[in-house]
Amino acid sequence: MTLRNVAPVVLWSIFSACSAEPAGPAALAATPAKAGGACSAAVPCAGGLVCKQGVCATISARFGGDAGKTDATSPDGATADGVATDGALADAAADVGADAATADGTKTDAGAALDSVDASKVDAGPDVASKPDGNSKDAGDANDAADSVDAVDAFAAKDVALCQPKCNGVGCDDGCGGSFCVGKYCNDSNACTEMEMCGPGGCKGDTVNCEDGNACTNDSCAAASGCVNSNNAASCDDGNLCTSGDKCQNSACKAGTATVCSSTAACTTAVCAPLSGLCQTKNAKNGTDCDDGNLCTSGDICSSGSCAGSAMACDDGDACTLDSCDKSSGCSHVADAGLCNANDVATGNWRVSGVQASGTFTTILALVQKSGGTALSGNAIDVYGLATSSGNYVASGGNITFSKSYYDGTSAKSVFNYTGKLSGDSMSGSWSSNDGKVSGTFSAARQKAIVAAVAAGAWKLNASWGAATFSLSVTPEGYLTGTMSDQADSGTSGLVGVVDLGNGSIFFRKLYSSGTTWWYLGSMDASGAAMTGGTWGSDGETLTSGTWSAGR
Repeated sequence: MTLRNVAPVVLWSIFSACSAEPAGPAALAATPAKAGGACSAAVPCAGGLVCKQGVCATISARFGGDAGKTDATSPDGATADGVATDGALADAAADVGADAATADGTKTDAGAALDSVDASKVDAGPDVASKPDGNSKDAGDANDAADSVDAVDAFAAKDVALCQPKCNGVGCDDGCGGSFCVGKYCNDSNACTEMEMCGPGGCKGDTVNCEDGNACTNDSCAAASGCVNSNNAASCDDGNLCTSGDKCQNSACKAGTATVCSSTAACTTAVCAPLSGLCQTKNAKNGTDCDDGNLCTSGDICSSGSCAGSAMACDDGDACTLDSCDKSSGCSHVADAGLCNANDVATGNWRVSGVQASGTFTTILALVQKSGGTALSGNAIDVYGLATSSGNYVASGGNITFSKSYYDGTSAKSVFNYTGKLSGDSMSGSWSSNDGKVSGTFSAARQKAIVAAVAAGAWKLNASWGAATFSLSVTPEGYLTGTMSDQADSGTSGLVGVVDLGNGSIFFRKLYSSGTTWWYLGSMDASGAAMTGGTWGSDGETLTSGTWSAGR
């Protein structure tokens, strides 16, 4: 088979493997690329050039690796290289002189593949059919099965196969030396980038943001593993303005030194406000221990921001001392020889609790034993009225007798007699009326917690009926006398009564010059500063007609 006088159009059909299904010379020439220019399926090469590995290259006048026939009219017969045949290939020019050497490289001429031409190389021997050149192989790795006189092809380039560009999602090489993968995703194997895409500079992506928003970590990135957020010990802010010197620890902000707030006022506490960092004072919790500064109280506790305690019991249990309390110095116990005289041990302030068939009653008795004798005198007061008292106490055997003769109140002109035993600060026995109609038992206890003298002095009274002033004198046994001035009677109203030196209960009668009597019942504090919780009423009334209180 000869290849003489083959039309140029055959060249275009043979070397169109770098283009996708060309429509013919006219179509390829529409946008031709020059020699050395880039070519692809969309950009063909100009005439006389071939697209090889994405670049337009020069082609020679003859193609084919066979020695062919020597006559000018018949085409060269196809010969087989190895296992492939040249059946689809034809020499492109007249068989003059020697064939241009072609190289099979590592490929065989199979089907539609093209031999690449090296125009500067020719067959080494003469074109005769009977003498071999000494070599029967082409420069590639396949033998011409039919030719016996082929010289060694000097060109070692490979056949160019029809290229099918593709992207594998990893690299950016489309396999055809072109730019098919541009704009497509790839993988640069760097864990510190993301959203990689192919571009003019290869596979590039955005830098991964490793910032975790935690001031207590150092944020970095390792290409092999990605983000690294390691703990640090930097200064930080825990959001609490009541701490300072906060430091990072185990990826968290640990509070530093707390602000110390203090308050000097009793029953208040100072705390720091986290939002402002300022110290604020508030009431201490109710029931918190405190000190009210009064040595005559004990068990001081806070209540609604105020400190208060219970009255101190200053009784030392010694009948020969006079016990009292001063808020600055506390309890005092002054020896009094008179208290130790066996002849006047009945003297004192007594709370008498009586029992009768109809119920119980309490009488406050201010009793005085005549010094050096057995005679008793005194005053008593209870809900039944005011009474004078008289009687006797005999030290041997401890026998005591005394009477209550009422001269005011609901029991006026009635007399009640008491008989019993006295021992230390207590006595007990029985009682009965003069007429024998009522009787019962009694017990009594000497009251010493309050010094009687604290009740003495001027007072201002506020009652539901109005205001008044009064003045009191008091005996050591708790017997009260004085005067009161109000809008109804100026300076002439006499007062008489008794104060319980144990709990401060106070009873006194106000006798107007007109003969009218009003009664007052209340309670005095241990310091003698105030009287509270009182009720009042006139003769013939219960003691619930109104309320009163008094202060200094």
